[in-house]
Amino acid sequence: MVLLDASNLSSCQKESVKMAKCLPANTFQSPKGVLASFYDITWVFGTTNLQGNERILVFADTEKQRDALLALLFLSGHENLWRWNAKKDDLKNILGKGSGQGRGIIRSKYYIAKMRDEYLVLPQELEALKNQGWNISNQSSLTAIKTIIIGIKPLDALARFTQLFMQKTEKHLLKILIHPPQEKLST
Repeated sequence: MVLLDASNLSSCQKESVKMAKCLPANTFQSPKGVLASFYDITWVFGTTNLQGNERILVFADTEKQRDALLALLFLSGHENLWRWNAKKDDLKNILGKGSGQGRGIIRSKYYIAKMRDEYLVLPQELEALKNQGWNISNQSSLTAIKTIIIGIKPLDALARFTQLFMQKTEKHLLKILIHPPQEKLST
């Protein structure tokens, strides 16, 4: 099993779980809050030695970091994902402490998993989906059967997507708009 620490890089490299790889969730969002393209995201996965078929356990210092990385892995097609719901220190006590390993500069493997784009909504699709009964939500709870998660900060929206995805029984009725349109959206 691959252990991925989604915490900040300095925290992960200083002390993490033994044999963990550092893949900070904030790697994928610019300081201005823009999410990297999925092409670039899967490139980074390749620099972390991931192909898309490994068994992965994701943990972090915060739920938001952990769940944002889980959403990116899931949306990028990864199949075998688990999340550590307890504290990171509890996992350190079980598996041992060690310095987290940073990713490489170049790809060492090609990420081959098939993208789950059916969960992604583009801004130009939003109006048609609203006409089909989809509801926009920037809240942390499910308020409708067909829900599109939005958020100004991509990592917040991704974390919310994971948390709601874990609750939902009909998972195909949950989507995410990572880059909301500039105008204010009514919910």
